[in-house]
Amino acid sequence: MAARQLSAKKPKNLAYTLRTLLSYMGRHKYLLLVVAVLVTVSALCNLLGTYMIRPVVNNLASGGVKALLRGVALTACIYLAGALSAWGYTQTMVKAAQKVLFDIRRDLFAHLQTLPLRFFDTRRHGDIMSYFTNDVDTISDALNNSFAMVIQSFIQVVGTLTMLFILNWRLTLVVAVCYVVMFLYIRYSGKRSKAYYRKQQASLGDLDGYIEEMVAGQKVVKVFNHEGENLRRFREKNEALRRAGTGAQGYAATMVPAVVSISYINYAIVAALGGYMAMKGMTDVGSLASYLVFVRQAAMPINQFTQQSNFLLAALAGAERVFEAMDQPAEVDEGKVELVREPEGGWSWRKPDGSRRQIKPALSAAGGGEHMDQIRIGIVGYGNLGRGVEYALRQNPDMALVGVFTRRPPSSLTLQTPGVPVYPLDALDGMEGAVDVLLLCGGSAADLPEQSPRYAGRFHLVDSFDTHANIPAHFAAVDAAARAGGKTAIISAGWDPGLFSLVRALAAAVLPCGESYTFWGRGVSQGHSDAVRRIPGVRDARQYTIPVPAALDAVRSGANPALTTRQKHMRECFVVAEEGADRARIEQAIITMPHYFADYDTTVHFLSEEELLRDHGGLPHGGFVFRGGRTGRQEQNRALLEFKLTLDSNPEFTACVLTAFARAAFRLGRAGQAGCKTVFDIPPAALSPLSPEELRRQLL
Repeated sequence: MAARQLSAKKPKNLAYTLRTLLSYMGRHKYLLLVVAVLVTVSALCNLLGTYMIRPVVNNLASGGVKALLRGVALTACIYLAGALSAWGYTQTMVKAAQKVLFDIRRDLFAHLQTLPLRFFDTRRHGDIMSYFTNDVDTISDALNNSFAMVIQSFIQVVGTLTMLFILNWRLTLVVAVCYVVMFLYIRYSGKRSKAYYRKQQASLGDLDGYIEEMVAGQKVVKVFNHEGENLRRFREKNEALRRAGTGAQGYAATMVPAVVSISYINYAIVAALGGYMAMKGMTDVGSLASYLVFVRQAAMPINQFTQQSNFLLAALAGAERVFEAMDQPAEVDEGKVELVREPEGGWSWRKPDGSRRQIKPALSAAGGGEHMDQIRIGIVGYGNLGRGVEYALRQNPDMALVGVFTRRPPSSLTLQTPGVPVYPLDALDGMEGAVDVLLLCGGSAADLPEQSPRYAGRFHLVDSFDTHANIPAHFAAVDAAARAGGKTAIISAGWDPGLFSLVRALAAAVLPCGESYTFWGRGVSQGHSDAVRRIPGVRDARQYTIPVPAALDAVRSGANPALTTRQKHMRECFVVAEEGADRARIEQAIITMPHYFADYDTTVHFLSEEELLRDHGGLPHGGFVFRGGRTGRQEQNRALLEFKLTLDSNPEFTACVLTAFARAAFRLGRAGQAGCKTVFDIPPAALSPLSPEELRRQLL
């Protein structure tokens, strides 16, 4: 079985680490005292049992049968007492070690709960987990095995040397020389392997960190086709670990065989000299027999002592990491401020002492007021959706609009909220500390694919990207930027994708055997209208999505029909063309546009700007989500779930959805949940201004 790879790193502050560890062990000092006594008894019994070879052999040589039997019986009793002591100290040590580890784990976990977020933000998750999975386990190994073994080995080494001098001091001089050779080689091998162990641990940490980084960023790796370069760097780091590990294990693996070989040589020399001395009458046969057994066993406690010392040093290094974490200053809990709805209407901040401070509705979107208790919102883009967000913020007193950012000249915009400044878009470069959440209100065709990844590394943000086919690629690009900057970004947070996505997921979970259908309209699609307006030669446009009536009737009947995209919806476009523009070319560009119109029966109408404003000035929309399924023992019963949305203003409702998800982005960001999220990743409670208690009482 492969041995555990140990670092040769010693604790930086050995005295402090030992003092702290001993304080934990001192809580169970009586159990550990029992262990020490039983270990001592076991070691002394082992030494005394080996010494008993002398009288037994001498009695056998002299023919004293009764004395021989008494000696054998006494030796058996000694070894029995040693075996019982060994069984007792192992069982007691397990109980004592688990109690000590229980205390350390409990105190470590409890203290981690009190640390500020910066402690977790500045350390990898794997490093924090290693306190429990590696460092505490190393302490466990040392307490369960090394603590008792070191005591026993020390007693046996000292006792063996003492017995050797008692039995024959002349031969012991030869043994002492061999012992010196052993210790010199152990020291030499330890020094050489120690350097390689350091390199091994450094290479291992480098490789583990690289693997963790690559696994976490696998989506980004795939998007940018970086697999080959990552594999090359992995091979380099893996090769560095192999070289360091070979050097470390190469020297460490020779230590035990070398010590054993020296002990064999020592045994052979002592046996030859001892036999000669016995023939000359300089020693008796019993003493020689006992002496040779002691010499044969002498290398074992030295090996054990050396190995267990390494385990103890590794355990102390792990304990030092644990105690350093436990010494981190705790975050001062100053209580919490809770947003509560007043019985007579309105909102207040409830402080820990029970007092309340009312929030004035006018402050929710005012740019010049006090925002320290509010989520500071920045709007990027001030079209229909941006204006809708401005209106929605007035209904959310826990939020404040602090600025609008636009590509247009700021002086050309007139906001509905007095005191809120308008900035050029590039002013965002210096606003990281002034804006909590950015709401991106541009189009999905050209604005959001560029803006969301650009700002996700610097701000928490929410967008309403609605090109369904491109969501995976958009997610990957935004996720890479958000993770790099430690920010939270929520994408595709409109009503479809968005609310409809949640309904589809919920309905499919409730009715697993069935079919889902989504219909949009009749209504104006902002994303599709924006895509048409970007076609050269188009001045303005409205695009209506229209459900096919026959398809709606078929789904409501419970027939669960198989419908193609073209069978479910029609698209109708009303276009104002630039003077002199090629209308045929515009129409062809619309009906063949991938992801937007190519898969639908699309009708294009050209009209004047006055007619467009008069007949199509509003922005209505809506839609349906259906889930038809079966229930019952034989699936004989039909079940139909229908979710319907009817909107007078599509952008204003979408703005309300974005605003709710801004609250979630702020809360998740404050909790350190960096990366890109979708509506599937957001707990419903994170969207609501109500407290968990109020949600349970009012809405559950």
